[in-house]
Amino acid sequence: MRCSNRPEATNVKTIHVMTMPPDLDLALLGGLLGGIESTLLRLGAHRVWVDRNECPALAIMAEMPDDVDARPCGLDQIATSSC
Repeated sequence: MRCSNRPEATNVKTIHVMTMPPDLDLALLGGLLGGIESTLLRLGAHRVWVDRNECPALAIMAEMPDDVDARPCGLDQIATSSC
């Protein structure tokens, strides 16, 4: 996953976005990670990465500006970008 081209913010928070099993099919894993990354960057993420500290699981993490609401939301809200 790559970093965005946004300037460094002084007020950011690190959030745990989700945890994924590491044994998914590589094509599926790549598609999911790419979609998650592009969505987080579109929503203002400064940095998106995979944290392997939860071995063997893959924890998807993001550094978000403080002014971005990081509350949990359902899939219906994500699909409509209302969260």
